[in-house]
Amino acid sequence: MIPKILYKYKTWGETHHDEILTKQWLYYASASQFNDELDCHPVLEDPTLDDIYYYSQKQNPTFSPEEHQEYIRMQWQNYYNGAEYRRKRQKEIDDRRYKMFGILCLTQRYNNEYLWWQYSKEHNGFCVEYDYEKLFNQLPIGGAGFVVYTETPPSINLFREKPEDMTNTFMRKISKYQREEEYRRIVVSNHILSTKERNISFSIDCIIKVYIDSLMNDSYKRKIYKIADNRFPIEELSITIKDENDEAIVEHINI
Repeated sequence: MIPKILYKYKTWGETHHDEILTKQWLYYASASQFNDELDCHPVLEDPTLDDIYYYSQKQNPTFSPEEHQEYIRMQWQNYYNGAEYRRKRQKEIDDRRYKMFGILCLTQRYNNEYLWWQYSKEHNGFCVEYDYEKLFNQLPIGGAGFVVYTETPPSINLFREKPEDMTNTFMRKISKYQREEEYRRIVVSNHILSTKERNISFSIDCIIKVYIDSLMNDSYKRKIYKIADNRFPIEELSITIKDENDEAIVEHINI
């Protein structure tokens, strides 16, 4: 089911973050840019001999039984006796996912206390409300859905890939981040994605409203109102940061 409305939080004044309004761009990030080092970084699942045999049959369909046996022995030794081998294989997987995949991160609420705490510590946070039903058809075709939060990060078996590996890698995060209430769109390419390809344009009518911190820097605030220019409404919120709880108190105000 496609959500009707989704939100994107930003901090005004950071590099390129104004382009979400000035150019109507949404950025499909590389997972290498995420704060959580485990995000989209599955841990390796130790293989069995059956797993390696399965892999050998796929990679070497013309091998004789003796050749398969030798290949299995070599791969087993490389994996279990070679930390460098495991690091190399992990890096190959990560590099492909970082360079050839793009991830758009959205969320479910404009009044998410944790996200305002993250993005508005200097009171320069803002949140864009989207008509996602309109936006949906303007984004690249790809996977989409709400992130599932679990106690452990996803894992993969280097020798026996499963259909759910891709979904688990990109749509699962550890439970400490569940306050983000995240929704993701994934785009997959057969080549390294350029910055230009990661920036996706959308029509202005996809924006329903922009929420800003009422204590935002005056010059930033004026710029946002100028960009809006009656094309979309702006609502100022009172944001009180509470560092001890990693959250903010969000209140509507009359202006």
